[in-house]
Amino acid sequence: VRIARRWGRRATAFTGIFGLGAGTVIVYPLMPPGVVLWPVAWGVVGGILVGSVFLLDATVADVVDWDEAVSGEHREGVYFGLWRMAGKMARALGLGVSGLVLDAIAFDADAVVHGALTRNGLAVAFGPLVGAFLVVAALLWLRVPLNEATQRRINRIVGWRRARAQRGSTV
Repeated sequence: VRIARRWGRRATAFTGIFGLGAGTVIVYPLMPPGVVLWPVAWGVVGGILVGSVFLLDATVADVVDWDEAVSGEHREGVYFGLWRMAGKMARALGLGVSGLVLDAIAFDADAVVHGALTRNGLAVAFGPLVGAFLVVAALLWLRVPLNEATQRRINRIVGWRRARAQRGSTV
């Protein structure tokens, strides 16, 4: 939150998501098998970077305000309902795809030691593949036109309309 206040939410979210994706693409294949320090170190760095993902929720609120400024209507429920439903659908799809990937790389949950296909498949599927999706998401994020200056203008418009509506309802 402090970094987002200093740099702005847009730049902070981009940097965090892109860094998480690029780091995952690069770090996962380089991790030596059986060395615990690498995953722990990347877990700490990645955990810090993943905090930027929570800025997306704040952006949904900004989009709601933008829509209200443009349309004059309150549709928070629609936006937040769709946002939550999309998140649940993405998690469900991710779980389904994960099962297919594990099957494709011959993952055996009962095995103590896995073959090269399984080890390499896990490293690629849950490293560079996931990281590539994050990099693409970060690049798409740059297309979001909302920034702090635009959001301040939107907040003034929405605040002015709400105050005007409030004065009209008390007369």
